[in-house]
Amino acid sequence: MLCIMLITYAFSSTVQEEFIKSGTFIRQAGMGSTGTAVCDDLGSIFYNPAGLARAGSAGLSFGTIDVNKEIVDQDHYYAGNMGSLGYLGYDRQLPTGERAKVDMYGVGVRSSMGISYGLTYKNIYWDTAIEERRGYSVDIGLLLNITPQFSIGVLGQDALSEKVMEIPGSTRIGGVYRLLDDRIMIAADSEIGREGPGDFTHYGIEGKVVEGFNLRAGIDRGYTTFGASLDFPFMRIHYAGLLNKDAESGTIQMIGGEISLFEKPTRPMSVIRPKEFALVEIGGDIVGGIGDFSIFGGGRIGADSIIANIKDAVKDPYIDGIIIKIKGFDGGLGSFGIVQEIRGELQKAKEKGKKIVAYMEEGTLGDEYYLASVADRIIAPPSGTVGGLGKTINIIRIKGLLEKFGIEVQLLARGKYKTTFSSLSPELTKEQRHMIQGILADLYRQMVSDIAKSREGKISINKLKEIADGSIFSASKAKELGLVDEVGYFKDAERIGSELYGSKEDIRVVEAKDLIRDQEEDFLIAFPNKIAVIEVNGDIVTGRSGTNMLFGGRTTGADSVSEQIRKAIGDWQVRAIIVRVNSGGGSAVASGQIYSELKKAKAKGKIVVASMGDMAASGGYYISAAANKIVADPGTITGSIGVVDAGLLVYSGLLKKLDIKAETVKEGKHSDMFSGLRKLSTEELNLLTSYMEETYQEFLGAVADGRGMTTVEVGGLAEGRVYTGSQALDKKLVDNLGNFSDSVDLAAKLAKIQGEPKLVYYREENFFFQLGQGAVKALGLGNGIFPNRSGGLSEYRLSM
Repeated sequence: MLCIMLITYAFSSTVQEEFIKSGTFIRQAGMGSTGTAVCDDLGSIFYNPAGLARAGSAGLSFGTIDVNKEIVDQDHYYAGNMGSLGYLGYDRQLPTGERAKVDMYGVGVRSSMGISYGLTYKNIYWDTAIEERRGYSVDIGLLLNITPQFSIGVLGQDALSEKVMEIPGSTRIGGVYRLLDDRIMIAADSEIGREGPGDFTHYGIEGKVVEGFNLRAGIDRGYTTFGASLDFPFMRIHYAGLLNKDAESGTIQMIGGEISLFEKPTRPMSVIRPKEFALVEIGGDIVGGIGDFSIFGGGRIGADSIIANIKDAVKDPYIDGIIIKIKGFDGGLGSFGIVQEIRGELQKAKEKGKKIVAYMEEGTLGDEYYLASVADRIIAPPSGTVGGLGKTINIIRIKGLLEKFGIEVQLLARGKYKTTFSSLSPELTKEQRHMIQGILADLYRQMVSDIAKSREGKISINKLKEIADGSIFSASKAKELGLVDEVGYFKDAERIGSELYGSKEDIRVVEAKDLIRDQEEDFLIAFPNKIAVIEVNGDIVTGRSGTNMLFGGRTTGADSVSEQIRKAIGDWQVRAIIVRVNSGGGSAVASGQIYSELKKAKAKGKIVVASMGDMAASGGYYISAAANKIVADPGTITGSIGVVDAGLLVYSGLLKKLDIKAETVKEGKHSDMFSGLRKLSTEELNLLTSYMEETYQEFLGAVADGRGMTTVEVGGLAEGRVYTGSQALDKKLVDNLGNFSDSVDLAAKLAKIQGEPKLVYYREENFFFQLGQGAVKALGLGNGIFPNRSGGLSEYRLSM
């Protein structure tokens, strides 16, 4: 360490070499200045830049050596990294006045799972009482992680340098061995080609006493070192000491800190490694598309993020399989489509050679089991329940309750199926009940046939049909029936993952944050290989998109989407547009506006593919009809071609019950028609019905034009009727069955994109705008506390 300088500072070239080559970081100083093979923090910049290849985060580090200035007048450093790029600057000064300032720029590259290399370029400023020198040198590093426990590092220090600096090249070779699940680390370094007295060997040990507190000790070229670290949120404090008989106190004090801006990766990278399974957790309130957060509703997970994790696991070249941990999730009519989307992506993973293990944390029912059934092996805990394989829809009607309070309902709709799911309608008609039974029958058929195919050889389809009546079973009974393969816990799921590969060695579970992801880069040479992804989530409205920050839910604004479409049209690299629809509809005006913009995109030569998620009904289907091709999951809920208004609530009866007198003064025969103080007259009903018919015919015309059908053909499929994706394919309302990945493949094929297309997501995220907008909407204050309904029916809704 630096104490050697006191012996040699009279020989300028040797002192210069000590200044440039001596260790810098506090943590490594406490371990005897070992670090060539450790490479798990920012010390990699100095000791071996190859370690930057797995930094995977952003951080800062800083410190001061010899706080009491017993040997040096000044010695401090500051470092930072952004991923595999790092910077280190340090400044050292001896009592003699000799001074070195160094700026180091490092980069690390991973060439395979356990091998990486790196390079550091150093700008050096050297000042003595006689002269100043400026120059550079280059360090080259290699890191081999032989096993998760054992690593070897090699550093060619100052392998290239300016002659004026007179810094001879040298080599550091180091090794590290980790014990007891990384609680203890033993390291050693040796420097070859260094000048000066004594040997250039370093030994160090680090132990984790408790979580967040580490102790260290070492031998640095014969001098004893020691150190400690204490963790705080986002920050770690380092201390080190070096016992030196030449110092007055006998100890050189060193102190520093480290700030991690993002969580560091914990996945060991090694040449010899166990089988690795990516962990994908699925549970809670899952919504189609992207997730959201609300103050009262909490976080909702988007199916897109789950699918992205599965895709990342498939692309990671070192992942052998996937463990899906199913915790139970919520959903409604469209939830089957969400599950089917995720299940389809897992099926693709199996086809690409990844083994799938499903662990049902508390047992699974219905759609949860349907998802688990895709796995090669299913594990349920002893106290878990399995089954619930049935389909049901509950529709709550409140019209009768409102009438008890004296509130009458006038519900306007165009299409005999359009009021099926409205809470304000009286009851299901015979036709509506028949439609729902058809939907449930098709979803049930899909579920049973998919499970039977996945569990072939474990349970027959006849037996499955026999028990798939909504009954639930204990885990042991489910195993007896062939619904699950093992009764056990998560550790058993890990064991079974190993058995799938005929191995007795435990697998390593890799979290999503540690997966190796493609680093997409924009090169100087651009290629027209982009596919723009434009998302339509939640209610379709006029104006801008937003999020309800109080109660949850997203809205898609026609103005926002229109801007995104025009942006895609103007980008010559975008060959195709995928409209990803997870919406039950909304404003007729907004839906028509988006439809029109998509037609313009087609006219400009862009391929447009509609990808239907859990639901793409009514206004969601209107938008989709503009596409060249429509892709839907078999369980997607779609159709609902019709027009409905939220309905007029007449409060006059309630006011009478409460002995409240309301008086109306008006100018114009129909100016109070939406006041809620009287029912609509026959003349007014006819007037509104004609307007609604106009919107309905416009909807029919748009679908007919987009689908290449006549309005008569579309009319036969309309009237607000709802279909599953499978039924819609038979009716020619969609072109293909498949998930989002299939939509990407189809878009690339139609656009004649060679190789892997680059997906570009167009999203509008403005937190403060959404927060304010969400608060206003959640409190119902968008039009004031008592909104005036005049003009409220001028914009009809295309909603389920």
